Amino acid sequence: MKTSDMEDAIKNLDHRLAAVEQILPTLATKQDLAMTRAELKQDLAALKAELKQDIADGRRHVEIVFEDVRDDISKVAEGVASLATGLQSNTRMLESVVRRLDHHDGILQTLIKRHI
Repeated sequence: MKTSDMEDAIKNLDHRLAAVEQILPTLATKQDLAMTRAELKQDLAALKAELKQDIADGRRHVEIVFEDVRDDISKVAEGVASLATGLQSNTRMLESVVRRLDHHDGILQTLIKRHI
């Protein structure tokens, strides 16, 4: 190998080494990665705890809403039962009125035949 080739190879290595030296400070070390792993574990544990709390809060909220809906359904059922009772009573009264009217109509028809 000629001296000029060797000088060119050394210059090339110098440029490449300079590029590597610029990149090296930005690379994470094992210690950095270990700290990041520990931080990720802490974050994951915190997220799990928060998720469990949110689920518990959601469950309590849903139970409250379900209880309100049950109460509303119970009130509606009581109202329907009351209306059904009233309807039955009105039906019986209407049937009684119709029988009386039929009876009175019969009497009126008899009276009309007598006066004609």
